[in-house]
Amino acid sequence: LEYVKENKETFGILLCQTDSEDFQKTIIETIANNVKTAVPEILDNKNADYLFTFVMYGSLNVLRVWIQSGFDTPTRDLSELIYQSCNNVAK
Repeated sequence: LEYVKENKETFGILLCQTDSEDFQKTIIETIANNVKTAVPEILDNKNADYLFTFVMYGSLNVLRVWIQSGFDTPTRDLSELIYQSCNNVAK
């Protein structure tokens, strides 16, 4: 998240503008494919695609709101929030 904050202009364009939705979708699909390759047992869950979609789009939207809010939450706190949320969904 520090990298996102340090490069706020670039990430603001990539994550906060509606015309960059195709880029965002491509990023999410690329990450999903890499995770499925690296951790194939994730596919054992019949709801894996739904859970992964929820986690990825949820995390992406948290970043979007954080950027739009002028980084109003410390990076450590936001990192912990995203991690705990994703970890709870994965259980």
